[in-house]
Amino acid sequence: MRQGGFTEDLGFTPEILTFYLQPAETIAEREAALFLERTEGRIDDETAAVMLQLGLRLMLDFFGLLRMKRFLRNIHREAPVEARTPTTRRTREARG
Repeated sequence: MRQGGFTEDLGFTPEILTFYLQPAETIAEREAALFLERTEGRIDDETAAVMLQLGLRLMLDFFGLLRMKRFLRNIHREAPVEARTPTTRRTREARG
């Protein structure tokens, strides 16, 4: 990240990443619960391990794509919703 320009001089300190902790915990907790609800007692440990190895990697890619899509939507905003005029807001909403 530092080599990419995300330096402490610009305010990109390790502490700003702490907002990832709670969402990551929530997602991981829900994923684990769903996996166990659907597989516990129904498949053996080896099959579960193979499924998790594949599934975790695929869901990481899937979540990354969802996040990227929403990030790009937000980075292209003209102004925060509160600062937009009613005309600008209607125009943006019409475009989707």
